[in-house]
Amino acid sequence: MTMSTTGSRRDGGCGYGAATTLRSWAGRRIRGMRVPVATVVAMVADGMSVQEVLDDLPYLEAEDVAESLRYAAEAVRERELPLTRPA
Repeated sequence: MTMSTTGSRRDGGCGYGAATTLRSWAGRRIRGMRVPVATVVAMVADGMSVQEVLDDLPYLEAEDVAESLRYAAEAVRERELPLTRPA
C-alpha cells in the first residue's frame, strides 16, 4: 500500500503522509500499525473530517479515529496528584 507524501490538507501544507509516519516511531500506535495516535488527532484538529482521515489512511476504520480521540482526551484529563516535599 502506498501513502501520499502530501496528504490532503486543505491549506496545501506538508500533510500526514509516509515521510511523517515513518520518522515517528515513539508514542502510541493504532492497532499495532505504524500510524501514531498523535497523527490522527492532529489531522482532526486541523479540520479534517473522519471521512477525509479515512480517505488518506484507508486501512483505518472510523472506530480507530474515535478511539484515537478518546485516548487523547484521557491523556490530557486533569488529575489530582499528591505533591510531597523531598526529604
